[in-house]
Amino acid sequence: MNNQEKNISTRPTVVVLGCGPGGMFFLHAVEMRRRMMNQAGDIDALERLPLVTCYERSSVPGGVWNTKRSHIDNSETVIEKCTNMYEALWTNAPKELMEFSDYTFDKHFGMPTPTYLPRQVVLEYILSRVKSCNPNIFDDVKFNTTVICVSYDEDSSKFVVKSRNNITGELNTESFDKCIWAAGDNGKQRIPKALDRMLQKDFLGKIVHSSDVGDLKSNVQNKRILIIGDAYSAEDLALSAIKLGVEKVFINSRRENGAACEHESWPLEKVEIIDYMTPTTVIQGGNGIRLEEIEYDHDERCFDLVDEGETVDLENISTIIYCTGYEENFYMLDEPLQGIDEDEYEESTEDILPDDWKMRQSSLTKELGDVIPSEDLVFNLIYEGTIFTGFYNVLLSSQPNMMIMKQANEFPLLSLDISAWLCLAYVIGDVKIPSPEEMQIENENIIRKEMNTSNIRYSLDANYAKAIDNLGDDHWLNDMRDPRYADFCSEGHKYELELYSDYMKKAGYPFNFGTSDNLSEKGRQFFHICNFWSHYRINTPKGENGETLTFRDGDPSMLRSIHTGTKSIPLRKHWLELTEHDYDDLLEKK
Repeated sequence: MNNQEKNISTRPTVVVLGCGPGGMFFLHAVEMRRRMMNQAGDIDALERLPLVTCYERSSVPGGVWNTKRSHIDNSETVIEKCTNMYEALWTNAPKELMEFSDYTFDKHFGMPTPTYLPRQVVLEYILSRVKSCNPNIFDDVKFNTTVICVSYDEDSSKFVVKSRNNITGELNTESFDKCIWAAGDNGKQRIPKALDRMLQKDFLGKIVHSSDVGDLKSNVQNKRILIIGDAYSAEDLALSAIKLGVEKVFINSRRENGAACEHESWPLEKVEIIDYMTPTTVIQGGNGIRLEEIEYDHDERCFDLVDEGETVDLENISTIIYCTGYEENFYMLDEPLQGIDEDEYEESTEDILPDDWKMRQSSLTKELGDVIPSEDLVFNLIYEGTIFTGFYNVLLSSQPNMMIMKQANEFPLLSLDISAWLCLAYVIGDVKIPSPEEMQIENENIIRKEMNTSNIRYSLDANYAKAIDNLGDDHWLNDMRDPRYADFCSEGHKYELELYSDYMKKAGYPFNFGTSDNLSEKGRQFFHICNFWSHYRINTPKGENGETLTFRDGDPSMLRSIHTGTKSIPLRKHWLELTEHDYDDLLEKK
């Protein structure tokens, strides 16, 4: 065996499941590390770089940022339905929260741009960034390939991956030392089953999930529509529907705490929020929906109908859109590789917190005092923290050669990039894999930090949630324009920055945010953007004639790149006047 063959055989083999942002960023991290090692002349380090095989069931990279992603089996039928963004989607978060230090917006666009961007522009940016380090980076990706099953073979200490070529139908089996799940947090639609059964049975109009709206114009123009859910997709779809000539948009919000509920008014007064209600009955011969009042039971952790509660009847509804979110798609992973596969998981409080535990001072301490924690802390679909049951950082606790790439709420693309570097650091041995006991101790430390962060404790601790809900509707916490509300939100932002800064340091990421007590300059700027974003979005601007515009029409000059200092610029015309592909106006091209 020659030296080259020896080097190749001893390098770890890694399978990456998915070539959306997570998978793309891992490939990019490998290339960046290769470049750094070559520049340093570090031959030993180069020999530790993995041999990577990436599977992607679509024909192109990009994951949910793509819109057309059919998967064909022998040119006959679509075999796998996957989530994707609709063509007209725009970002709700500032681009400054998704900029990469090695490939800035200045480098990509060559000019200042608005802070909010259409889906296609963001996709082009992340693809260009990944290819900037190696134009051929996607050449070896196995596109049009569906991973059927991934299991771990104890005898060989290998992950066994069974796949199928979507074009030829050919089956294949390969083995790898390590496995990285990068199939995305948005891999599977989340649709309330009981509600969907009722609607599918009796409603005569169209029912779609937000990822399936397709030609949005035909679904909304001159129509009355109902959006179920109140988060960012509901907000963007409502604005897009207004742009496309919808007659009326009703947004059904169960708890009035989503992004769509932050607006005091909407353009043309075409949007109505219906909160603390849920659809219960199809009326008007299949053309209308009745909603009934609900309340949340913290003890049972569910919504219940209010006895003799209020009802609202919506007539002449043509389209219902589920903006009910997504969840991870672990269908290809053998059950032991999925972590704890439960919708709800509990940890005994006494195992996590000392007997004399008290929450540190927070924005709500004055109003709430010292709230005694519940007996159990609950991790479920509404949990907003960073502990994923069965995992430590990106590692599966029971089998740390299995890794999972998750994203942060406020800065999903950047957090995936950080996770990619952390996965690579574990793969090549830059970061030691801790023992199961060490993982448990560190996870408990993180939970204790989350219990000291008001908005995360709200989703963990039923007693704390009840205490907050009992503050009343007129409390400042329900007024997003109150400065104290901004302080409440900033607690979560700071915690998330602190956590990912630790990941950055571990992984040798090109920069980091510093610490919670001593943020770096870039950390302080990023923290400012996170905080300012909330203020910026809820203060919807007015037009010259006093009409309500969209939050994308506000003055973004307070938002600037943490890497170049370049300020965002306003749109050249009102957002509602921009056409679907009006990039010339967007990018100020003549």
